Amino acid sequence: MSLGLGVGVRYSAFGATAPVTATGQSSGQESTLNLLPMYGVAVARLDVLARRTVVPLVLYAKGGVAVTHWWMMLGEDYARRSAGSPAAPDNDRDFGRSARGFSYGWQLAAGAMLRLDFLEPRVQRSWDLEMGVNHSYLFAEYMVVTDWNRPQLHVASNTWVFGIAFEM
Repeated sequence: MSLGLGVGVRYSAFGATAPVTATGQSSGQESTLNLLPMYGVAVARLDVLARRTVVPLVLYAKGGVAVTHWWMMLGEDYARRSAGSPAAPDNDRDFGRSARGFSYGWQLAAGAMLRLDFLEPRVQRSWDLEMGVNHSYLFAEYMVVTDWNRPQLHVASNTWVFGIAFEM
């Protein structure tokens, strides 16, 4: 079993043509929601199977804090909350402010990694000596991001993540 720390940063953007609220027709103005999720986690890896047997499997769990910086654009400008927003009360002090901020929560994940050393052991040893890559993996994990209960854009998600990982 090994313990470690991890960090991650991603970026997503979603765009569409903004509707005109009164008529429901297209305004012709592009609107975009930008998300920059970041996290810091503690990682526990159960790698005894891959180290001591011929089974190249590593199981792991991660947990920590998630922060997402988000901003909304209308064309080239930041979107602003208007006084006619049906989602907010009339006394909302955020009217007129830029639609941007931070959302906070927990990041939890569990997954499995397939150590690829068995495919070409000599190549992996050479890669380790020349580049410092001890092992390479294919991985699959189930990730849960929660929102803390506070006024913020809710960016919680439950999703599968697949990829390749390198151990240095």
